[in-house]
Amino acid sequence: IQQAPQSVPVIPQTIPKLKVSGPISLPDMVVSGHMFIAEASASNRLFTGQRTLRAGDRIDQNWILLTIDIGGFRVRSGERTEYIPYR
Repeated sequence: IQQAPQSVPVIPQTIPKLKVSGPISLPDMVVSGHMFIAEASASNRLFTGQRTLRAGDRIDQNWILLTIDIGGFRVRSGERTEYIPYR
């Protein structure tokens, strides 16, 4: 009985390196105060040093401020969202 020759997989000599970016760290900011009027109020504010932020404002090149509430705020970067408590 003759057996068919086994095929050997060909592995390329060089495999291209995938560029994998690390996780995006949370925004580097110190909240010096906040003003919460009501849920989803346009008057809600975060105070960070020389800046005053409202929902929808860009915090840095990666993060956008989504909501401000009584206990903290929510930020988004791409598909990732995080809730950051004031304390």
